[in-house]
This record gives sequence, structure tokens and C-alpha cells, in this order.
Amino acid sequence: MNSLEIIARIYRGDLPNELLIKTEYVMELLKLDHSISSGHALLITAARRDNFKDDKDWAAWCEEKFNFNGSYRCHMVQAGRLLLDTIKKIELFQMLYRLEIYKLISLERIDRLRLPEFLKANDVEKLTRDQVRDAVNAWLGREEPNNKLAAKPEKYHPDLFEMIGSVCALRVQTVIDSITDVKKADQACDSGLKLYACSLNYYKQNPETLPIEKIEKLEKAMESELEELRGLKATAAGFKIAK
Repeated sequence: MNSLEIIARIYRGDLPNELLIKTEYVMELLKLDHSISSGHALLITAARRDNFKDDKDWAAWCEEKFNFNGSYRCHMVQAGRLLLDTIKKIELFQMLYRLEIYKLISLERIDRLRLPEFLKANDVEKLTRDQVRDAVNAWLGREEPNNKLAAKPEKYHPDLFEMIGSVCALRVQTVIDSITDVKKADQACDSGLKLYACSLNYYKQNPETLPIEKIEKLEKAMESELEELRGLKATAAGFKIAK
């Protein structure tokens, strides 16, 4: 079955049950388009639901077969979940299937029972991805004032970014000279990683701000740094015990 036949079958809401056929479908679609599409998202999310008991095995399958890892899987599952939830309502499903994936990621946050109402009020096919995201945020804030999205954010220190700016403005040697013991070294390291993780979280929640490949690269870099840090700390602890 060629790519166009596969797309036509999926568009009818006809998904294969067997993992082998899902795999063949995704690989065929990748020949047509290497960017994330609704078809890719739907098929790997359906495979996760139907063919895997363990998410680790599913993630390994995604990476081994299609090189889908990290942020790719995260984004595709968000979009695929929405498509799976609406696949029995064929007109709604087909309209959603035609949308670019970043619009689906925003729409996935809306309660499925309220989704037709939202779509009636917002012509998402004509809106940009940013406009869809803003419309969803406004809808959730208006319709669900008690949910976590509408809740007031935790009040942070008002000079947080002035403080960060002040630290960044310091000469590197000044910072080095200030770290005089392991407690201060750990504190500096943990603070840096926390800021890194918070920034990465923003990029993942707003995927239009950076290419997915860049987000994935940042995520891998942080994981690598954490792994190396754990190894260094374990070595240091062993050295102390030996002494």
C-alpha cells in the first residue's frame, strides 16, 4: 500500500490493529514527509495504546524504527491522543486530521465534550498556530476558572531576573573564586540545572518557539550533564569512604 492509499485509509478512521502494519504505515508515510504529521502521531499513539504494555518498550520501538525520540514522541502523543478520542466522530476527526500538528497540541487541552463548541466559535483552520493557542488559553480561562491553567501563578521574587542578570554579568573568575567548598559548588550546580530545566520546560510547552530538533538537543544535553554529575558525585563519595 502506497502513502496516498494509507492516508486515505487513515482519513476514513480505519486503523490497523497489528503492530507490524502500523510500523509499515509510519515508514511509508515518512517517505512522503519526514516532518511530524497527523498520520505519524495517530499511528504511534494507537500503537502505544494497542500493542505495548510498557512505555519503555514503546519508546524503544519509536526510536529504533523511526528515530522518534524525546520531544518528538511527546508532541506526537499529545496530537495523537486527540485524534484517537475523536475517531468515532468521523466529521470532527477528519477536520482535526487536516490541521497541522501544533494546532492539535493546543486543542488537546480542551475537554472533548466541549470541543465542538470551541470549534464552532473559532475557525481553527484559518487561524495561525499562535492564534489557536491563544484562543485555547482564553477559552480555558473563561470556561474553567478553577483549573490549573487559569489559576494565578505562584508569586516569585519580583527581582528574580534582575538577580539572574547580575550573576550572568559577573566575571567567570569572580564566580570561581566565590565557590570555596563543596556545599557552595553543589548549590551553584543545582541552581544552574534548575534554571536550565525550567527554561527547557517553557520551550516544550511552547514548541513553536524553537525547532523540535533544538528542544530535543537541549533535553539530551541536560540528561547528559545530569548523568555525568551523578558519576562525579559517586566517585567523590567513594573517594571519601576510601580515605
